[in-house]
Amino acid sequence: MTVTVTDVVDAPPAPANLAATPATTSLALSWATVTGATTYQVDYRASGAEAWTTAADDLTTASTTLADLTCATAYEVRVRAFGSGAGYTDAWSAPAALAATTSSCPPPAFGAESYAFRVAENSPADTAVGSVTATTTGSGSVTYAITAGNDAAAFAIDAATGALTVTGALDHETSASYMLTVEARAGGSQTTTTATVTVTDVDEAPAFGAADYAFSVAEDAVAGAAVGTVSATDPEDGDLSYAITAGNEAGAFALDSRSGALTVADTLDYETADEYNLTVSASDAAGQTATADVAITVTDVAVPPVFAEASYAWSVAEDAAVGTALGTVGATDPEGGAVSYKITAGNDAGAFAIDAATGALTVAGALDYEATTSFSLTVEATSGGGAATATATVPVTITVTDVDEAPVFGAASYSFSVVEDAALGTTIGTVAATDPEGGTVVYDITAGNAALTWAVDSLKGAVVVGARLNRAATPSYSLTVRAGSLEGGPSATVTVTIMVTQAG
Repeated sequence: MTVTVTDVVDAPPAPANLAATPATTSLALSWATVTGATTYQVDYRASGAEAWTTAADDLTTASTTLADLTCATAYEVRVRAFGSGAGYTDAWSAPAALAATTSSCPPPAFGAESYAFRVAENSPADTAVGSVTATTTGSGSVTYAITAGNDAAAFAIDAATGALTVTGALDHETSASYMLTVEARAGGSQTTTTATVTVTDVDEAPAFGAADYAFSVAEDAVAGAAVGTVSATDPEDGDLSYAITAGNEAGAFALDSRSGALTVADTLDYETADEYNLTVSASDAAGQTATADVAITVTDVAVPPVFAEASYAWSVAEDAAVGTALGTVGATDPEGGAVSYKITAGNDAGAFAIDAATGALTVAGALDYEATTSFSLTVEATSGGGAATATATVPVTITVTDVDEAPVFGAASYSFSVVEDAALGTTIGTVAATDPEGGTVVYDITAGNAALTWAVDSLKGAVVVGARLNRAATPSYSLTVRAGSLEGGPSATVTVTIMVTQAG
């Protein structure tokens, strides 16, 4: 028996030398021409996807371009040849395949070169300020972050939407505007813009130093005799006008409209009225008003005590501890009774205390020469007992002497970031301190800079790159920056953390 084996013509071979040249949103493909093949089919899919997309199935050239792709994305590509000539069967060849990745994505693009918003100084937390927006041609969404200008943490940004909101207390008088640096990041690339937030002024009501006041005055006090002083402050630093608005129907008292000093205006009689309850107001130029209650006790007349001195004056250093003795006021009762003491005016901040039995004055609160160089207290001595007591007052002047104080940094610590390919001299951030004495502040780095990688501007506090950076070797630095006074004296230090980021 003879068996004849007949020839079966094969499909063409798979294309060889398949290669791809990547661009941002395309892949330029080429392969070796398959002799005898008439057309080629090109399929592709994103790496990890199941379904293939056919880009062309009737190509007659050994090249094509896959367009409208996503940047920075891996793709799988396959090419087949179809044979209907040179003896090939009319069938597709086996696929030639490769993996290719499109080029890096371009950075996101903000919708504006810069942004400007306005927000009132009395805006509560979570108040909307405005939004920044950026678009990307790459894969993934855009994320946002504030990278500079927000040291006081006054604002926050929604990482997904770019919406800015208030997070901290705002004060037009302290900071009338903020210049924020906002970063948009997508697909491994980032760009920045500036957002200027103007804090608008809101007229705020005055505020009294106390919710209520209590004074006493002898029934035989003459017209013009001092009763006490009420004091209010205006957040806008404007002038205030004081007035009695209730409780003074008999016209027994007068209130100085500028100083807030209460005085006797008419004859007092303990037996007729031993107490007055006044309401006083403080008003600013815009008509904003605050009120306080003033209780005035009229004391029965007795023989007043007599002070040993017509006035007293002492000095104390501004860093004196609580309890430090200042001196003693002394008064005697002509009738031989006990005398008690109290401070009746000039001590609204509670800086001093007096021993009621001995008249010894001591420090009771923090003193600050730069804020108040002297206090004018009124000390009252009371003699007698029961309803029939007598009082006398004496002025006490306390001079606060200056003590050289160290500069004070504006933040407890600072954090900056810098790309590792930053040029020498690049400023990465600024530390700032103020001298309570009003002197010139100078800066230097005292620790964490053994290799002299960083430098600080001695007068401006700007931290700059002083040497080439290598993120792989040192990804972060912790510096100690010192602030001192050019005129000498104590200094202060702050920690500055620097993160070295990968170059884009």
